[in-house]
Amino acid sequence: MYWGAMCARLISTNVFNSSWWWWARHGSYCCSSAPGFILARFCFYSKCWWFPAFWSISQAAYGSASILPVSYLLLWMLGSRGLKTCTEYAILNANYLRKRPDGHCPVLFLGENDFCAHEFIIDLRPFKKTAQIEAEDVAKRLMDYGLHSPTLAFPVAGTLMTEPTESESKREFGSVGRCTYFHSYRNCIHRGG
Repeated sequence: MYWGAMCARLISTNVFNSSWWWWARHGSYCCSSAPGFILARFCFYSKCWWFPAFWSISQAAYGSASILPVSYLLLWMLGSRGLKTCTEYAILNANYLRKRPDGHCPVLFLGENDFCAHEFIIDLRPFKKTAQIEAEDVAKRLMDYGLHSPTLAFPVAGTLMTEPTESESKREFGSVGRCTYFHSYRNCIHRGG
């Protein structure tokens, strides 16, 4: 398949020289000639019909162009079978990890069969009531152990949203992983230390 290179700037809310033009959040992309023509024709106009504001919505002034090509290349290298396998592993890892703190902390938003998708939300609000421990304290303690903290307070305040990927090994959240540290911290809370 022939891929022609075309600089297409996508719609965004960043201002460049004039408040009448919309410029790209992610910079220039290489597109095939047909979609590039459509993108260029569709994107370069003075006002946006669904969002009439003219200010930046991110910290990066011109976006980060490396995010989308990396994602595209990963999808391209995996192919349809590899993507399906990675998705299955991500769901399996999330459900394995979700069962570890089972009974100690409530897990929110489970499905009909008591399974989660690729992520789950641990409710830490009971710790706030009983021991004055916030979700931030648990996240900081996990970082003290050298582990990446889960997403904090999203989508529910006082919770940790854990999203294990397909690339995490069983050792990562097994005997020496984050579950062990989470349990030790929970035991420390119950002891009052």
